[in-house]
Amino acid sequence: MSDARIVLAVEGPYSELFYDKEYKSFNFYHFIVKFEYYWTSLSFLIQSGGFIFAIQYLCFSLQGMVQSPVFYSFHLLDVIERLPTLKDVIRSVTMNIE
Repeated sequence: MSDARIVLAVEGPYSELFYDKEYKSFNFYHFIVKFEYYWTSLSFLIQSGGFIFAIQYLCFSLQGMVQSPVFYSFHLLDVIERLPTLKDVIRSVTMNIE
């Protein structure tokens, strides 16, 4: 098991040692090694900024649908941030207020 963990850490899950040619699939040979692979993959996914943004976006969508439509305003802020024309409109409105 320790050898399989070392190969997983050094060569990754796509190493030839993990590929079973007979069944044409990957076999980690022990559930601990397989769990460690999935745990590491999940931890890298959770640390990704794009993934965190997508989860927050989804949460605000669900809250807007279930709790209050006010949560959809966060989506509008994202749309404003992505489109330069809308940024100019917001700038001109704020300049007129001051």
